Amino acid sequence: MKKYFGVDVGGTNIKIGVVSEKGKIIEKIKYSTTKDRPDDTTFINHFIEVMGSEIKRYPEIDKIGIGLPGMLSEDRKKILNLPNIPNLGGRKFYKELQNAFSDKKFKLENDANAAALGEYNFGSGKMPETFLFITLGTGVGSGLIFKKKIFNGGKGNALELGHILSEDGKVLESHIGKKGIMRMTLNILQEHPESEINDLKSFRPKDVALAGLEGDIVGIKVFQKVGELLGKALVTTLRLLDINDIYVGGGLSAGLKIVEPELRKVLNQHLPEYYTEDLNIKKASLGNNAGILGAASLCIED
Repeated sequence: MKKYFGVDVGGTNIKIGVVSEKGKIIEKIKYSTTKDRPDDTTFINHFIEVMGSEIKRYPEIDKIGIGLPGMLSEDRKKILNLPNIPNLGGRKFYKELQNAFSDKKFKLENDANAAALGEYNFGSGKMPETFLFITLGTGVGSGLIFKKKIFNGGKGNALELGHILSEDGKVLESHIGKKGIMRMTLNILQEHPESEINDLKSFRPKDVALAGLEGDIVGIKVFQKVGELLGKALVTTLRLLDINDIYVGGGLSAGLKIVEPELRKVLNQHLPEYYTEDLNIKKASLGNNAGILGAASLCIED
């Protein structure tokens, strides 16, 4: 059985999975990255150390896919910008990995692109050959699978949906990413002291989504607003891409049942039926394993 390493690099954790060619996760390991943020060399050294320990345990694996939360060079060998680990900008990560593990083959990709490819390869049901993949979580990411392949655009970093302009001159992610949703929730809670969210000692955006699904007015209003803002962003996106299928992943996709009606309302207001009548919007199926499976998919694509 052919196996690959799928590595999901986040702002707080490195998740490494041993994945079969059929998409079965054989083992998952998680390492903290938080303490390494201030120093890029420390992060690289730590990454090579933990990767080396797993390679020793699985010496037969020769392909390693890595999903990174930011922008990469067109040849996928240099980190341009990782907002959650800013000091890694400019590092020739691919070369450093090859120097450390010369007998292994590495594939680097933006994490949302990798997750989209993972959904294509391992998602439930028959997947379309072309679709937009959106991740709603700490931030807002997106990737396009175009005729079975990742579409990277002219220079390698197309479709940063979370960074297009939205309300008040701010980018979409600032409104419907984790911080934006928390800010919105706190504002709306002032108008609804009866909300069950007020009874929680602490809460996360996903808790707001789940409360909304159970009928809480604040949760409903927050994720209706998410739907409105995401819908406005997608009006232009659908005009440009002319696609029929959208998959939504990430932790906040839990609120998709609230988001979708408002999203479609906006699309129907601003787009002709050509773009909306056959539009499918579905929740992605890989859940918390999307990052690992997506990264492993980079090896399969190769």
